[in-house]
Amino acid sequence: MRFLILVLLSTAAFGQAGAPLVIAHRGGKLLRPENTLAAFRYAAVIGSDVIEFDVGVTSDDRLVVHHDTAINRDNCFVPGGPSSADQAFIRSLSFAATQRFDCGSRRPEGFTYWQPAPGAHIPALEEVFDLLRGQPVQLLIEIKMAAEESRGQATTSCPSPRLGTSWAGRCTSCSVCGRTWSPGA
Repeated sequence: MRFLILVLLSTAAFGQAGAPLVIAHRGGKLLRPENTLAAFRYAAVIGSDVIEFDVGVTSDDRLVVHHDTAINRDNCFVPGGPSSADQAFIRSLSFAATQRFDCGSRRPEGFTYWQPAPGAHIPALEEVFDLLRGQPVQLLIEIKMAAEESRGQATTSCPSPRLGTSWAGRCTSCSVCGRTWSPGA
């Protein structure tokens, strides 16, 4: 089990009573398909203190949970679709297009304890919030934008996401394309 859960051992990574924080990286990608609702659900069930994941922005300005700025074809595929390795950037896809990918069926090589979640889609950020509402877990979220967007070339198409108030006090402000926003803003 020591390889399955990331435990940070620094003074900044200790929770109450001085115990190390248990951080589920990408939701615990060695146990469940990374960045899926199945992974986040399991991370909460096993008592993770923090769930870490990355967020991208679709062409229709929806926040979705995915590690890379492009769809990871090693993990995700469109059932019955072409097996093309062409890169599909999250920012170039609509939210509906991201939902066609199955990101829970392909077992990564060497992941002995990994349990599949067939049909697991790329979740919207609000789905993760809804799933974890009421759970004693903190979130560590990184916003990912493609290199050309982070250099300011796409500033006219940057989103102004709204998260609602369900996570007020648990999420602090975030920055997308230099714009700062907070839950409920």
